[in-house]
Order: sequence, then structure tokens, then C-alpha cells
Amino acid sequence: MATVPEQVDAPQRLYDRPENLFVAGFIGTPPMNLLEGAVSVNGGVSVTIGGHTLPIADEAIRNYPRLREYDRRPVIVGLRAGDLHPSQGRDDLPQFTARVDLVE
Repeated sequence: MATVPEQVDAPQRLYDRPENLFVAGFIGTPPMNLLEGAVSVNGGVSVTIGGHTLPIADEAIRNYPRLREYDRRPVIVGLRAGDLHPSQGRDDLPQFTARVDLVE
């Protein structure tokens, strides 16, 4: 039985734009955090994760234009640990409260 690759691409593109949940969770150290959320389209686009609603940046909408089609539908949101920052002094970023379970 032949094994079919999940995704073939340059390492940075695999990291930045995984095509499926397996690649998203496999590539990177630490692995991408995968969270259940729901999309809301009301003028802008946002995602609700654990009771927190976060706006989706215009750049992300340009990269994923079909996201608007997912209004009121469940999605899996991928967050890389390196893209999360303490909220102190970062009023320019969306903010949410979370519990840290593991630090690598």
C-alpha cells in the first residue's frame, strides 16, 4: 500500500499555510494550537473562541477570502505560540484571556 503525502511544499510554506489539520499540528515546534471556534460576518469578520470574539485582520481575509462563506459555522482556528504576546502595552492587538497549560 502506497503512502500519499499530506502536503508537499517548501518548509516555510508548510509552516505558514498548512493545507490540513495534520500538517498544521505536525509542522513546527511547539506545534500549532488548534482550537474550536465559530466565524461571524457582520460587516467585518471575526471568530469566537472560548467566549472571546477576535476580529480577523484584513490581511488574513485577503489570504483566505472564502472565510466570509463560513458565517455562523464552526471552524478550527490555528494559533502559533510565537504569534501570541502578553497584552500589556499591546493595545493594537486583539486580546483574550487564556490559561497556559504548558510552556516549552
